[in-house]
Formats: sequence, C-alpha cells, structure tokens
Amino acid sequence: MEFRILGPFEVHGTNGRARLGGAKQTALLATLTAQANRLTTVDHLVESTWADAPPAGVTAAVHTYVSRLRRAFDAVEPDGGARIVTRPTGYLLRLAPHELDLEVFRGHVSRGREAAAAGRFAEASAELNAGLKLWRGPAFVDVLSDLLHRTEVPRLTEERLGALGRRIDADLELGRHADLVGELRALTVEHPLREQFWGQLMLALYRDGRQAEALQTYQEVRTLRIDQLGIDPGPELQQLHQAILANEPALNEPASAPPARTMPPPMQLPADIVGLVGRDRVADEVSAVLCSEHDALPIAVLSGLPGVGKTALATHIGHRLRKRFPDGLLYMNLRGYAQTEPVTPTRVLARFLRSLGLSPDLVPLDVDEQAAVYRSLLADKQVLVVLDNANAAEQVRPLLPADPGCAVLVTSRDPLSGLAVREGAIRFDLDVLSPPDAYALLVSLLGPGLAAEGEVLDELSALCGYLPLALRIAAANLTARVPSTSVREYVDRLRDGNRLAALAVENDEQTGVRAAFDLSYESLRPAAARLFRMTALVPGPDFTPHAAAALVGTDPGRARELLGVLVTAALVQEAGPDRYQLHDLVRDYARQRGLAEDDEPTRTAAFERLLSHYFRATRTASGLIEPIRKPPEEPVGLRETAVPELKDRATATAWFEQEYPNLHAAVDHAAEHGPHRFAWHLADAMSSPLALAPRFGEWVTVSRTALGAARKAGDKAGEAITLVSLGHAYNTTGRMTDAIDTLERALELYVELDRPVYQLPCHHTLGMSLMWTGRLAEACAHFKRTIELTETVDVGYYRAGAVHGLGVAYRYQGLLPEALEQLLTSVSPEPAPDESYVQVSWRFSLGLTYRDLGRFDEAVHQLMATLAAYERMGNAFGTSRCLVALAGVHAWRGQGAEALVAAQRGLDLSRQVKHRRTEVDALNVLGAVHAAQGRHDRARTHHAEARAIAGTMGPYLFGLLEAEIGLATTTTALGDLRAARRHADTALARIRESGFRLHEPAAHLAAAGVALAAGEEVRAAAHAEDALSAARETRRPAWEDRARSLLDRLHVPAANRPSEH
Repeated sequence: MEFRILGPFEVHGTNGRARLGGAKQTALLATLTAQANRLTTVDHLVESTWADAPPAGVTAAVHTYVSRLRRAFDAVEPDGGARIVTRPTGYLLRLAPHELDLEVFRGHVSRGREAAAAGRFAEASAELNAGLKLWRGPAFVDVLSDLLHRTEVPRLTEERLGALGRRIDADLELGRHADLVGELRALTVEHPLREQFWGQLMLALYRDGRQAEALQTYQEVRTLRIDQLGIDPGPELQQLHQAILANEPALNEPASAPPARTMPPPMQLPADIVGLVGRDRVADEVSAVLCSEHDALPIAVLSGLPGVGKTALATHIGHRLRKRFPDGLLYMNLRGYAQTEPVTPTRVLARFLRSLGLSPDLVPLDVDEQAAVYRSLLADKQVLVVLDNANAAEQVRPLLPADPGCAVLVTSRDPLSGLAVREGAIRFDLDVLSPPDAYALLVSLLGPGLAAEGEVLDELSALCGYLPLALRIAAANLTARVPSTSVREYVDRLRDGNRLAALAVENDEQTGVRAAFDLSYESLRPAAARLFRMTALVPGPDFTPHAAAALVGTDPGRARELLGVLVTAALVQEAGPDRYQLHDLVRDYARQRGLAEDDEPTRTAAFERLLSHYFRATRTASGLIEPIRKPPEEPVGLRETAVPELKDRATATAWFEQEYPNLHAAVDHAAEHGPHRFAWHLADAMSSPLALAPRFGEWVTVSRTALGAARKAGDKAGEAITLVSLGHAYNTTGRMTDAIDTLERALELYVELDRPVYQLPCHHTLGMSLMWTGRLAEACAHFKRTIELTETVDVGYYRAGAVHGLGVAYRYQGLLPEALEQLLTSVSPEPAPDESYVQVSWRFSLGLTYRDLGRFDEAVHQLMATLAAYERMGNAFGTSRCLVALAGVHAWRGQGAEALVAAQRGLDLSRQVKHRRTEVDALNVLGAVHAAQGRHDRARTHHAEARAIAGTMGPYLFGLLEAEIGLATTTTALGDLRAARRHADTALARIRESGFRLHEPAAHLAAAGVALAAGEEVRAAAHAEDALSAARETRRPAWEDRARSLLDRLHVPAANRPSEH
C-alpha cells in the first residue's frame, strides 16, 4: 500500500484509492499514520480527532472508526486491514518505509546529504529534488485535526524547507545561480523571516554578477527584520554581507567565477599643471604612500593654507601615477570651503557609481547603500580616488574604498586628524615655497628675460608670502602689463596694496594673496570686475558664457570676452571648452568683493537672471527632448536671458547631461535660500530630461527637494506642480500606491485653486497608475475627465494622451476593436522619423494591440519601428519594452529561440534601468517559452519571480495575471494540481473583480488544464467553453483556436459549444 501525507491525505492499494470516510475518521487515520509503527493511545486519538469536545461513548466511536478503516483497506489491498494492529491501550499502524511518502522523502534527503558531504553535488541536487517532488502541498492539508496542525505539520514543514535549502546549496555549488534567482525571490516572499533563503539569494545574485542587487537584498531583509522583530539579521547573514562588500574570492563558485564586466576606466583628473616647482620631494613621498602594498587602504592627506598648491600637486601626482592605477582615476572637488554647502557624500557617490559603469537608475538614494555598492565595484580594482577640498573626515569616510589595491589622496585646509587616527592616513603639511623655489616659479612664468632682476623678484616673492597662487596671479598681472609697467613699479604697488586688508577672507592671514588679488582685480575694467564679483553667485561646480552673460545682463559673446580677461588675470580657470570655474579662495574673494560693492537687490537680481537662464535653457532642451509635452509653467519674475543654440534632441540631451550638476545645485540652493519659486519651476522643467535619461532616482530626489521648497513657501500651486512631477516619477518607477496618493493630492490642490488646465496631467497620470493596478473603471473615468476638460482648454497633448490611455484600458478590458480605434486616433498608422518619445510609446501600445488581435505582421511592423526609434533616442527602458513585446510575438509564432534571445535581452536592460513593469513582463515571456519547450521547472521559477515583483507594485495587475496563469500551467505540468488550481482560481477571481478580460481566455484554459489533469473532464469542458466564449468576445483568434482544440480533445460536440454570435 501507499500512504501519502505530503499534501492532501491519500491511501492507495493495488485496487485503487481507499475511501477513508468522513472528516473525523480521516483525522483518526492521519493521526495513526503520523505515528506509523508506534503505539498511538486511544486518548491521543481522541484528542487529535475531537480536540476538547469528545462525545459520550467516544471510545466506542474510536473502535467503530478503526473497524471501518480496516474494511476500507481490505477493499483496495488483500489483507490490508491487518495493518492496523490493536493493543491494550490503543492502536498501531504497520507500514514499510517505502509505503509512506514521508519516509521515501527522508530517504532521498539522507542520500542527498551524504552526496553533498562527499562533494557529489549533482547527485545531491537530484536526490533532494526527487524528495521535494513528493510534496503536493502542505502536509495533511485537508485533514481537520488541530493537534496535527500544531505538532506534526510545523515539524514536517521544517523538514521540507531544510531539504529545499540543501538542494539550493547544491545547485549553487553547481553554478546554477542564474536559474535560482527567481525561485529564491519567491521563497523570500513566502518565507520572509527565513534567513537562509535571503542569504542564498544574495549569493546567487553576487555570483551572477549582480553585486548591487545582492547588497540591496541585504538592506531589504535588514529593514524587514528590524521592522517586524526589532533585531538585525543573524551573524551568518551579516558575515555574507561583509564578504560581498569585500568581494572575497571564496564567494565564487568552484566551477567558474562570474564573467568580468569590462568598461573604459574613469579618468577624471583635471589637466596637469604646467611649471610645478619645489614639490618634487613631497610628490615622491606621497607617491610612495599611495603605491605602498599593505593590508590597509593607503590614504594620503595634503593639508595646508589656501592657495599653497594642494590641488595642483594632487593633480600632478594623480597624472604621474596613472599607470600604477590602471582601473581609473576618480576625482571630485568636495567644495568644503566654498560659500555654498559642501558637496555631500551622497552626491559624490552617485557620480562615482555612474563613472564606474552603474546605470543612473541603479544608484541607491541612501548613502550607506551607495557606499556599499561603491566598495563592491572597487573590490579587486586598482583605482586612485582624489578628493579635493575636504573640510572634515566625515565628508571623506563614506568615499573610502575597502580594497587595499586602491588608494586615496585628500586635500584639505585642515589636518583631518580623525583620518589619521581611525583610518591610518599619512598627513603631509604643504608649506609655502622656499625663496629659491618661489624665484624659480616666477622665472618659469615670466620668462628667462627677467631672471637677472633677482633682487626685485625676491622682493615680489616675499610680498606674495611665497604662496604659489599669489605668485601665479602676480606673474599673470606682470605678463599683461610688461613693458608698460616694470617689475619694480608693480612690486611697489603691491607693497601698498595691504591697505585693502578689510577685504580679507575670514581666518586668512595671507595678506600677500589678498594684495595680489587686489592688484589683479583693480586692474580690471568695470565690466570685467562686475562679472568677476557675480561669478561667486554660481551654486554649481562650473559655468558657461551663457550663464555668465545672465549674471551681468549681457550677451554670451561679450561675456566670453570678459571671461578671457579674467582667465588672463588668473582669477578664473578654464574647466573645459567654453566652461569656467573659480578656485575656492578666489570665489571667497569674489564673494567678499561683491558684498562690499554690490547691494543686496543687485546680487538678488543677478542670481534670478542666472536661475532664469537655467530655466529657459532647460525648457528649450526639454522641448527638443520631448516636443509634444506642454511646456512647463514660467515662474513669476522670469528674466530675459540668452540660451545656448540647441538644434535637436541629441544636442539638447548632451547639454542637459553636461549641465545637470549645475541645475541640481540650483534647485538645491533655491530651495534652501530662495527664491523658492525657481526651485519647483526648474525641477518641473527638468522632469522630462530626467525621465528619458533615464535618471529615475534623481528625478524623485529633485522633485522631493522642490516639494519641500513649495511647502516652505506655503505656495499651493508650487506644491501641486511638484506633486505631479513626483507622482509621475513614482508611476514610472513602479511605486503605484505612492503615485496614486501623490497625484490625488495634486488634483485636490488644483481643484481647490480652480485651475482646470493643470488638472489635466493629474487626471492623465493618475489614470495610468490606476490602470496598471487593475482599477480600470476608475482609470477610464480619469481619462474621460481629461477629454472633457480639453473641450474647453486647448491642450492637444493631454487629449491625445487620454485617448491613448482609454485605448490601453479598453485593451485590458478585452475590448480590442475599440482599443484599436482609440489608439489609431492618437497615433498615425505609419511611423514618422521625427516622432517624440510619447508618440513612440503610443505606437508601442498599437503594436501590442495588433499582437493581441493575432495580426502578427502588423504587430511586428509597429514594434520594429518603435524599437528603432527608442534605440535612435538611446532610450534603454523603451528598448527593453520593445524587445519583450517582440519576444511575445515570436512566442506566439512558435519561434522559441528568437523569443528567448529577445526576452533575455529585454530582461537584462530592464534590470539595468530598474524598469520593473518590463522586468515582470520579460520574466513572464521567458516562463511561457520555457513551458512551451517543456522546461517547466525553469518556467515556474520565472513566473514565480514575476509574481513576487508584480505583487509589490500596487499590484501590477497585467503582470500578476500573466504570472498566475503561467504558474497554473507549469504547476499542472509538474503535477502539483492543488497549487495549479489555486493559481488559476486566483487569476479568474482577479479578472472578475477588475474587469481585466484580456487574460480571461488564458485563465479559463489554464483552469481547464488543471481540471483535465485531475480527471475532471466535465469541469474541464466547462472552462474550455468559457474560454471559447471569452476569446470570441475579446476578438482573440489565437486563444479561440486553442479553446476549440481543447474542446475537440474533450469530444464536446459542436452543437453544445458556445455560439459564435
């Protein structure tokens, strides 16, 4: 006989399945089976069967049930009833080990453990998998016994999970990490507090080359455990996290290490300085520290007075050591002493991570997470990190790599003693030049013709305090004045310049520097002097002639001329073609000059002109990047300024990428210091370029900053503007619940403000978010309200967008002809070469609708045109969507190989840009193709991962339904009919609740497959008939063919099938 307790309780004999009787008789037998080959007392049987409410005469009832069970056994197996043996105090069920599925399972587990211990991992995986396949659901799942479910079931469940963990360990040893990720994601959802699965997921991701995701997974489980238990993960998981951070070689599987991902190394140092004098010894000493080979990270700190040449020396050393650090030179000016806020570690890490090849949208927002990913990417690398102008050890620590193969060079006005104490940094105090070196520097700058004037050059050096910056400025002044001014005359003027010490930079006692600045500044014509003062107002790292022109209200050509004068005077530095920057000390001097000579209204007007320039230029770029969108609303008091010549989408995108650090800094500065209105208007103008870059995480960050500014200012219109942008960002990143809440608040504000035109984006994006979550009726109401509003407000984009939204909603409702009609209203049948991103996305929906209608040639035509457009735009997440959609067409056509290639490429791209809807769709396509090719285990893994991700997105109902239907199909093929029925029933229930009828034929056919596998032909036929009706009503001929084929297989006469009308 065969006793099955690992799932629904069943007993089988040679003559078939035994009839076990009612619930209590079944519970009694289940209790005997759980105690197989051991005495079970009558009292125990009574407690297990009747709990605390046994009837009168319960002992007689036990005897009666045992007698009936013996007869039931005899009916299916000769002398089967003899297996239940009577004892004085109870009963005993005799079973051979092979007759109880639990013992068979334990045998497989035992052999698997032995094989794993001997290093035979393929054998171990096979044995453990064979044992796990015996589980058809939770143990005793249909037995009504509270005692069994409190005592036996948890123990048996633990045995199963333990075996599952061992099988996954074996598969990891076999290098199957890529195939395990989906299964492990599903397991962490199903068993969120079981650390073993989290650790295995982290390891699988790491071995698959997805270190950032592995580290993010640790943060997820840590947050989960703290929220639910109030404790950190256990020591094993913490150790694994540290090992991944350190990129320990032991983590790589024995078979092979993950393939290396190559990319050009970052080389970010500024140009090497010409004429570096007197620093050879310290350069050698610093280089020796940075190139030392120890177990700890080499850190050198160059400290000294402002203007002493720290940046120049650090840059020179970096270029000198370029071959020693072949994996890259990272550089960032931390602006620790600038008038604006220092650059935060978060901003630095985001830039470094992008420089190291991480997709912008994979960059975490939290500084600790950023630092973890940063250290992982630098593991086993040789990279020099140069951190210029740090003001504190705390600003540096998050930026330190963990790998001792890297090195860090820091410059600071302060000694940063904390780095020496805790991190072992070696400090080099950079002093002013010696008199001979100062003299040599002046000769190198002025030319050998003045070398004979040694006495006066020595006096000049002394007046400049032997400070390199002052010496260079003095040399620039002399070069511009000679021969009209002699060196002696200049020195005399410089000596008298100390009377302007009132302009001293706070805590700066280098009066020679101030005097040199004064002479340079006083030699400027008023226009150049005014521009110099105003450059101190720039909040970002650099500026262009257009920005300079805005500061002083002139044209870019004139500004370029004035900047040339300032460069010649060594007051402004060239940072690249048509880009300029100020040394921190010079910036402070310019700021002090501005405070002394310009009143507050003048400086405010200049800064507003700069912000106006940024807004106008960003609006222009946004209009070229996404021309169909409504231009952003202008801030009050927007000034007239020149904007750069941007010809097309490519030049606009390039401009935005280069100018983004300044734009971000401008939003931050305006949000903190004012004028606040520019913060939200500029952030709004940046939304399209950020969305299409894509820089999803930074889109969210900028929008949140702007929202804070609007709320600080108490401006409801500004709050509404930023809420719309933030809601759109949430929608794009798959945070549907946040998107809906944010957009509903924006809509409330615009209704309160009685601004119908601004309600349009709220209704439109809210409709999209609701639609993704399956709230189709509400979504359609918002789309229709958008169309109503555009009857009185001429904003064609939102009308076309709402028509498109209705088309997609109709598609999901299974109204495919109506969907096609709507979509052809919003987009032309034939692609145009100059379509905007939004128009291309509408065409994408058209291609999907043709696919659903079974018009595959037309679908491919539209999708290929869309793919070409996205690739032309360089839009990775749009490209990923097209690849996945095309994979779906290939799958319908039976082109499995092509489908797998396209879907896998789409999956990889979607993960790079973190576009979660596409990730879910790609996993479902992969699952469907693997199932069609008979690889049901892999199919189940993909669908389970898709289901887990979609469920966290509000949910993303389209993807969730496809996952449930796919799981119903694959688990049917794998013999787990209980799970299969659950998945099919869940899909059908969600379809009924939401009206999401597009998937109804597939869901009914999946349910029919479950019924057919269970031998329930009548039920299967009913589902097949429902599938046929749904396919006809939704105009899905491919599903109609499948339903008809199943009805033929079930021999359902044509006369009994649903009418075609």
